[in-house]
Amino acid sequence: MKPARPAPGRAARCAPRWRELLALAASGLLGSGCSAAPLIAVDASGLRSPWIAGAAGALGVLALLLAGRARRSGYGWFGAASLLWALREATLPGGPGADAMPLTAVLHQAGFAWIAVLGALYAMNVVGRDTPRTRLVLGGWAAVALALAAGAVLLPAPTLGTLLRAGTLAMAMGVLWVLATAARQQRSTPALLLTVTAVIGLAIGLRDLWVFGQPEVGDAVVAWSRYTVLLLIAVAAWLLVDEFTRSSAELRALNRDLLDRVAQKERDLQMAFEGTRLRDQQRAVLAERDRILREMHDGLGGRLVAAMALTSQVERQSLPPPGGEPRSVDEPLRDLKLTLDDCLVELRLALDSLETDQRPLIEALAELRFRVEPSLRAAGVRLVWQLDDAASEVELPAAETLHVLRIVREALTNVIKHAHATVVWLRLEARGTQRLALAVVDNGLQQRMSEAQVDMPLFVPPSIVHGGRGLANMQRRATALSARLDSGPHPEGWAVTLELPLPGAAAG
Repeated sequence: MKPARPAPGRAARCAPRWRELLALAASGLLGSGCSAAPLIAVDASGLRSPWIAGAAGALGVLALLLAGRARRSGYGWFGAASLLWALREATLPGGPGADAMPLTAVLHQAGFAWIAVLGALYAMNVVGRDTPRTRLVLGGWAAVALALAAGAVLLPAPTLGTLLRAGTLAMAMGVLWVLATAARQQRSTPALLLTVTAVIGLAIGLRDLWVFGQPEVGDAVVAWSRYTVLLLIAVAAWLLVDEFTRSSAELRALNRDLLDRVAQKERDLQMAFEGTRLRDQQRAVLAERDRILREMHDGLGGRLVAAMALTSQVERQSLPPPGGEPRSVDEPLRDLKLTLDDCLVELRLALDSLETDQRPLIEALAELRFRVEPSLRAAGVRLVWQLDDAASEVELPAAETLHVLRIVREALTNVIKHAHATVVWLRLEARGTQRLALAVVDNGLQQRMSEAQVDMPLFVPPSIVHGGRGLANMQRRATALSARLDSGPHPEGWAVTLELPLPGAAAG
């Protein structure tokens, strides 16, 4: 007598054999009296795994944070899959019961397919196959899986559940094929690890379908598929650490490269700066040499030529004519002395031009007065010093001070040589807060008009106004000062007026 077989439970009665599953999938026959079997078989003991849910949930949150910060969609796919798995484990550890809501049963049926789709998207992203076409195909399968799960639960139609399981396995096989191809082509560790993980997961899924498809399945049989997520979590964690390590190494290499490039650029800039500094220094030296030569030529050179001419004149006058008395050379000697004094003044001005310190303009004019006043007295001209207290503290750079002194010196020389004046006024006054006026006024024109007993002319002949090279030099220096130079008749005689902007004031 054969031992009585134990009556199969409801789950065993409703679960067709593996061969019957394939036959039902091929024939499309609808079963009766049984609800759709769950997509992933669960152990009948209802074993809870809160630690699985906790690990998956924590890693899912971390992956989503990384996806948001690093703008990496792969982390987002993995984070969504991990959170969905954690939710499924925490809320439906043993599958929906008989009293479960239809929506809960549908989501439970479709949940594993969605987890598979999200995991596939993550794997495709890691191996560089996350294309729009791949997303479209996997997203379409996720929508089809939801429709199949709804039909299997609500109709009920076990064949639709079989199609859902078969479609998920087919998708997994397609992903495995893509991963294996990428691993063969890339020969990278991430592709190899994901391929091995996909093979193990597919094998475990087939094992669970085979085991739970047997009619003699007992309550002590455990579904291994629910723990495959731990393998995926381990692989993802390793990939994350590996990527962080590689990124850190690349960042360090990039920093070293940047430091080397910055150091090279600093050396290039230093060399360029040194070259520019040397060129600027050479240009400054050449410009200063040209300026000194120009000052010596315009000032000292002309007066030395005049001194040489006077020396020749003295030599000629010192020779007595044949059979005559020696002629007096007092006047040529006096002119020679004045010319040599002018040479000394010009030499001193040239030396003063080498100074770089600023000093009050009135101090520079006082030194000029000390040097030229003997020549004025020798020519019979009295110098009258008229200074405005408001202009006594005005300071100019050394180069600008030299231009002013040259203009005043040229004006006083013209008074000595051409004006036939008895008095010359040197006037310095401030005009408001923006301008400074310096005037050299002599009574020479007035003296000539008085001697001729005629009125002052309304117009002065061009030969007087537009004199020789001296006036042109004064005009050139005034332009360098951004100043205005006027020369012409004055109620007191003749005036040369220089109006220049004060330091820090805009030129008018």
